[in-house]
Amino acid sequence: MLVVPTPGPTPPTGAPSISPTFAPTNAPTTAVDSYEKVEESVVTYAGIECNLGDSATMLNGAAGTLKYTQLSECADMCDSCTGCLGFVDVRDSAYCSFKNSEDTLKSFTGRDYYRRKSFYEKQLGMTNSGTDLKCSNVGCGENAYLYPCATLPASDISECETACNECTVDGTACVGFVQDGNSICTFKSTRKNKQITSSDGNTWYLKPTTTMMVQADDGWLEEAQ
Repeated sequence: MLVVPTPGPTPPTGAPSISPTFAPTNAPTTAVDSYEKVEESVVTYAGIECNLGDSATMLNGAAGTLKYTQLSECADMCDSCTGCLGFVDVRDSAYCSFKNSEDTLKSFTGRDYYRRKSFYEKQLGMTNSGTDLKCSNVGCGENAYLYPCATLPASDISECETACNECTVDGTACVGFVQDGNSICTFKSTRKNKQITSSDGNTWYLKPTTTMMVQADDGWLEEAQ
């Protein structure tokens, strides 16, 4: 069984790039679809040891690499690796190399660099039935009284992450969002255990946090006091 590091990524910064006239597209179907592909490029050095599995899955025993059957395996491992910003696909040898910096990015024939764009903890096939949070002024409807709203149409998941990072309503901060099959993100203000449930076609994105969560007697997650 392949073992990966515990998620603890750093969220992106910067202003959201959203447009009132945006038409949503289908959400990514595999992990690698959420990455930006920089064709015929490589990042030299800047390796990060994301592969904590068996040495047989590594190139020459190097924990900064993964021999893959499908490229999405590299994306899944990078997503679960603290500090991983992307990976280089060595196409002819079917292995990838994980990176924690892009400072040495350059052109290179036969290799592609995949830049990570999503930094939230992703749970496929899950939803959050908790309280919605009005973090968006886009796609809320034609009438002014509908603004702000809790939903945002976005084909680029980083737009939803940025909006959630910057959203606090009456002292309540956004803790994550659910993205449905039409690429609509719904922002949430709570993330308790009983609210996270299975839901085909949805993905729950949990905001990275340094706040310690503890399990209460009723099984709900609460912030440690």
